[in-house]
Amino acid sequence: MTSEFTPEYIEKRDQWEKECWDFIHKADYKSATTHAKLGLKLFPNDTIAKFNYYSILADYASAKNTKELIKSHNEAILGMKKLFGKMSDQGITLYKKFSLQNEYYFQTRQFKKQYYLGKRYYDKHGEKRFLYSSGVGAAHYALGVAKENNQKMASLWAERSIEAWELYFEHNSKYYNPYVHYAIAWGILGNKSKMMKALKNASKLSGQPMTYSEFTLTIKSINEISFLK
Repeated sequence: MTSEFTPEYIEKRDQWEKECWDFIHKADYKSATTHAKLGLKLFPNDTIAKFNYYSILADYASAKNTKELIKSHNEAILGMKKLFGKMSDQGITLYKKFSLQNEYYFQTRQFKKQYYLGKRYYDKHGEKRFLYSSGVGAAHYALGVAKENNQKMASLWAERSIEAWELYFEHNSKYYNPYVHYAIAWGILGNKSKMMKALKNASKLSGQPMTYSEFTLTIKSINEISFLK
């Protein structure tokens, strides 16, 4: 680790990142993006701070899905690609390395890699928090093949997502976002009751109404799957 990245510096960076996540836990991606952008000024030579900014910007752009933000999403993906793999000397922990890989695979739509990333870390370290990556990756891979009308493969991957989430929830059941991906998996399996229960849980935990775009887009995506009609 270079001399610039002292324990005091890393503590300050961690606090800034926690503040970003305080907004994310409330599904307030606009405020999270604004606070993440502040990190570019606070930590100008820090690739981890830049990566976090691009990752949060990409999430915000995906959630709002406007023409302007789609452009921002593309810029964020490009920024992440340039930074990926350049953070080993900047006080990066094992979990931080995992988190950045998870975000990179999600934003670049490499969902199989995202699934196996979590599984590999979980198998090696035995910590259920790593299964977040597997739950997300499997759900979105399932959604992709479901849109291609491959029910057998979609069901297989949806079941893998549910299996990962149900272990993950033993670690953390208070973060809203996992329930959105959990809902996707149940929806693909045709269990609308469990899908809606998961989304209502996400709504309660985030403080966002059921009309929030992330929830309505989930329902819309499931309703568009041909083999469920």
